[in-house]
Amino acid sequence: EPPDHIRLIDDPAFKPQLMTAIQMERARWDWGYGPKGVGIHLKLQSLPVNVAFEAVARAGSREYPCGKVTMAKDGSTSYGLHADIPRDVTRFDLILRSSKEAAMGTVDLFEIWQGELVYPNLKIEPIPQSRPRTSPR
Repeated sequence: EPPDHIRLIDDPAFKPQLMTAIQMERARWDWGYGPKGVGIHLKLQSLPVNVAFEAVARAGSREYPCGKVTMAKDGSTSYGLHADIPRDVTRFDLILRSSKEAAMGTVDLFEIWQGELVYPNLKIEPIPQSRPRTSPR
């Protein structure tokens, strides 16, 4: 097989396990991301299968790219994603779609789970009342 070949694991039984193993810790407006910036923090724990996803935030009928999420089976880590969501949005759906391209950006994933995970109606924490100081006074 060519070196860029990624095998897809088509096994729906992994979906509920992945929904438990991958959790959103928080989504928060963040000054550091600019006027539309939402920081999305994920926690991945003891994955049952290799994963490589393109992440998008869906608000209404629009989708906003958030980045890539990749992790080998049994791995655990935290991920920080970013979405340029308009400020009037208060809730969104986080969608993780399997992606061969995301897997090809790694050095150790040659097979990944094929499917889509949807975390519906997630709340965006409000922006802090004042801009944080970047240096001590």
